[in-house]
Amino acid sequence: MLFNTLSAGGWADIDKVVDELWKVISLRVKDNKTVKGALIQSIDTVAMNRKKWFQLVSYCHQLITQYKLKEITATFDIAWTLKKQKQRALDLDTVNGVKLSQLGAKKFGKKLSLKDQKPSEHRVGKNVTGRR
Repeated sequence: MLFNTLSAGGWADIDKVVDELWKVISLRVKDNKTVKGALIQSIDTVAMNRKKWFQLVSYCHQLITQYKLKEITATFDIAWTLKKQKQRALDLDTVNGVKLSQLGAKKFGKKLSLKDQKPSEHRVGKNVTGRR
């Protein structure tokens, strides 16, 4: 998966792990539990394939234990959900960005026009040039 991109310390940082997992496009549509399961399975696979490297295997098992903790699971779930929501917002901005910006500008322009008109309404229906 993504084991060559993170340092050993990076695996303890959930935000970095979530960012790396997000690079796997097929995982983007998965729920928190499925993604965390894929992560744990990948770490376990590394440990199984590197049995001769005791330190690496030990570290992998520590990571698996850490990611199974209730507090870490909750934190991972929040981080993954936020990542998905951020991407959804970016996607909506890409699709609707121009339209939303234009609507906002029009609405702001109308508010400015209304502010400009209010003082002239207090002049008993006459504007500065004397025309109605």
